[in-house]
Parts: sequence; structure tokens; C-alpha cells
Amino acid sequence: MTSLLITLTPDELFNKSILEYVHNLKLNTDKNILVHWYPFQEYRITLNFTSQIEPEQLNELIAMLETTMGNVGEVSANLETIGYFPNDNGKILVAYIEAGPRFKSLQLKISNFLGEVGFDKDLKVYRPHMTLARYKNLTDVPQELYQIDVPLRGNYKSIDLLEVTYKKKKRKFKVIKCIKLKVK
Repeated sequence: MTSLLITLTPDELFNKSILEYVHNLKLNTDKNILVHWYPFQEYRITLNFTSQIEPEQLNELIAMLETTMGNVGEVSANLETIGYFPNDNGKILVAYIEAGPRFKSLQLKISNFLGEVGFDKDLKVYRPHMTLARYKNLTDVPQELYQIDVPLRGNYKSIDLLEVTYKKKKRKFKVIKCIKLKVK
């Protein structure tokens, strides 16, 4: 069984802007607060996380995605806000992404495909995001955040399926499949 993360990887300009924001935030973070800052390579927009998927289910999901994603076209999305998950007292720092119609349609298709290969529909409300950092100590109070002034827009040309493993409490990603969203 494999843990599967389904993501969109933003273009370099979008990621660079987020990276600059995180760098400035790090400089202003109290050095006594333990924070795990995600590496730049892990800045991906989460579409779905499935904790355990069988190889047969994964192969079926890949086949569905490959046969239907060719007509989706490039997906664009804007940065909505920087905040904490699941609420203002949360311990996970995220960049929330504004989900436009094409983005929502893509996420719904993926959710439906997961249902077809045997997973229950996710009962949680989906809010697209990119995880930037995690506070290690649950008693630390999250810092006040400044917002990025310029609206950021990212373009996404592929869906990435990643195997997630954990070694010594650190998560590692291995790309299983990159499925291109061909331009219409």
C-alpha cells in the first residue's frame, strides 16, 4: 500500500514569489519557536491526499487520469491569502489558493475518480492550499502574518501523483506519475 498525494506544481514565478515571502517570514520569526519550513521543492497545491492506496487502485486511477486529462487544458489559480490551517490558531502555515471554475472542475473529477476506484467521497470541504511550514510545538502561538500585496497567479500544466513515505518523522516524496494537462 502507498500513501498518495495528488498535486499541481505551480510554475517557477509563482513558487519564487512564495519562496521570497517565506524567506522574509523566517527572518521575522522568533528563533525560540520551532518551525519546520517546507523546502522549496515541496511547494505544491494539494488536490487530494489518500493515506493508503493499493497498487491496483493506483493503476486504475492513473489510467482514468491519462485518458481524460488531455482535454482539460492549463489550469490557472490565484493566491487567495496566507493563513493557518485549520483555523487562525492552527499550527500549519498555508498559502490558500483561489479556486476558479476550471480548478474546481479538475478537483471534482479527481474526487470522482477516487470514488470509482473504491474511496469514499471526502466529507471535508476542499480548500486548495500549499503547505509552507508546520509549528513543531503545539503550545507556540502562531505569529501574525503579513499578506502579499501583489495578487499572485500561477499556471499549472500537469497533475503530479506522489508517493509519500516517512523516515525519521520526515516525509519524502517520489513522483509516481506526471500527467500533462494538454492545452485544448
